[in-house]
Amino acid sequence: MLLTELDMNDPVLVEHYWRVRETALTAGRPRYQASQIEDFVEIMALHDDHFDRTVYGAYDGSLLVGAAMTLKPTAEGCTDIWAWPYVPPVYRRDGVGSMLFEAIIEEAQKAGRTRLMSTIEFAGDSLSDAARHPYVAFARHNGFTIGRRMIRWELRLPVEASVRESFGAVIAARAKDYRVEVVEGMVPPARTDAFQRLRAAALDNAPGQEMCVSPESIDAAAYQATTQMWLGQGHRIVIALAYYREPQPEPAEGEPPLPPADPAADELVGFSTVRIPPKPELAVTVQGDTWVDEAHRRRRVGPALKLAVADWLTSHVPERTRIQTQTAEINRRMASLNRAVGYAPIETMLKITLRVDPPKPEEGA
Repeated sequence: MLLTELDMNDPVLVEHYWRVRETALTAGRPRYQASQIEDFVEIMALHDDHFDRTVYGAYDGSLLVGAAMTLKPTAEGCTDIWAWPYVPPVYRRDGVGSMLFEAIIEEAQKAGRTRLMSTIEFAGDSLSDAARHPYVAFARHNGFTIGRRMIRWELRLPVEASVRESFGAVIAARAKDYRVEVVEGMVPPARTDAFQRLRAAALDNAPGQEMCVSPESIDAAAYQATTQMWLGQGHRIVIALAYYREPQPEPAEGEPPLPPADPAADELVGFSTVRIPPKPELAVTVQGDTWVDEAHRRRRVGPALKLAVADWLTSHVPERTRIQTQTAEINRRMASLNRAVGYAPIETMLKITLRVDPPKPEEGA
């Protein structure tokens, strides 16, 4: 068996890597959201100064039987390295995973990285099932510590009428000074700066941020570039925007009513995004961030945003009947909102970490 680095500028090798990766990730996960090759090629071509990437391939003759990707953050003084090994089920228990793991450790040692991080994903959300899962057993066998948990959720559309009714009256009463607008594509130019400020706040305060490889790289420019990439691949981006309008005083008796307020003066205070892949038979709709400014919470703006997105999908793309999203286990507020809207937990993602010791000196050195 031969281990070598794969050139991600070679589209043939990118496709081979993608096939191994998706085969490994899909195993035992009937609701896994698979990536499409066209999207994957473009994603791998995106340049990011925030980390250095290496991709390994394990070959049995001319057959790629396993692969791994490492990302080393380039921030000064950073001693972390992220890694993801992928071995399709048919090639497991033949030493492929161990070969990839040894290469990852050697790279970490040469680069002076002392903390190796990764994530493992599997179907189900039961903690007892997670403790017995073979991926968890493999991680523990190799010295990893099991850390933070993320839950992936799925919502079936259309939203239940009872859910809509229960939220409707509350939203009408508590969010009467707010309006929700749904836009497709990019946020209107006049609202871009305010939207990016809300996105930055969402990233800074996300309970699961430590599960993100390089959260600082998801800045405004990166978001714009990635969104344009998705749009260019035929994906549809839909964003629900929540605006707050300062209540106007009632006119005194006998005075004419005040002129209607200018919508452009309304304050953007929240958003919820979804991405709709181009092939409904292959891919579910992906719910992105939902965020409401701290000063405007507890007014049911969050449920209004999520329901607005769901209603838009049912109205404009009725063939899309599933939405998936994910939350950190500790984000109980968002978990409660997801359940209330109708989401059900379907998968688990665990963060795992390993301390990497320096290489032992050779005997006689």
